[in-house]
Amino acid sequence: MWPGTLGIAATFDPELMQEFGEIASIEYRALGIATALSPQIDLATEPRWSRFDGTMGEDPDLATDLARAYVDGFQSTAGGGWGFESVNTMVKHWPGGGPEEGGRDGHFGYGAYAVYPGNNLKDHLKPFTEGAFKLQGPTKMASAVMPYYTI
Repeated sequence: MWPGTLGIAATFDPELMQEFGEIASIEYRALGIATALSPQIDLATEPRWSRFDGTMGEDPDLATDLARAYVDGFQSTAGGGWGFESVNTMVKHWPGGGPEEGGRDGHFGYGAYAVYPGNNLKDHLKPFTEGAFKLQGPTKMASAVMPYYTI
């Protein structure tokens, strides 16, 4: 059993994250799953947020490298691009659901607002724009994106 993405992120090892993606995609396809509602690549900048542990941490550069590795691992069959063991990835939560006001979650009316302290929206976009949407592998980019519910 693998640790959660925050646990893998704690290794600071994109190669391990890619290996996870490669193995997990084979397991998903064996179960008939063709699309993963993951990875969650929000930056963990608000420790009171209930989904903090599903992220890849607070560092925009590390989260970018890990997001790219995760998506490359899931979408490329044996490094050769789309194939029978590939799983579509749906990166979430655009434009970055980590900076929830007061840690309240956007799934609820009381968590309607995202805030970007220090005007750091650019940091929250980086795992998407420089990671999941600019893959090193042959599938080029994550196949889907899930928005968040915040204003």
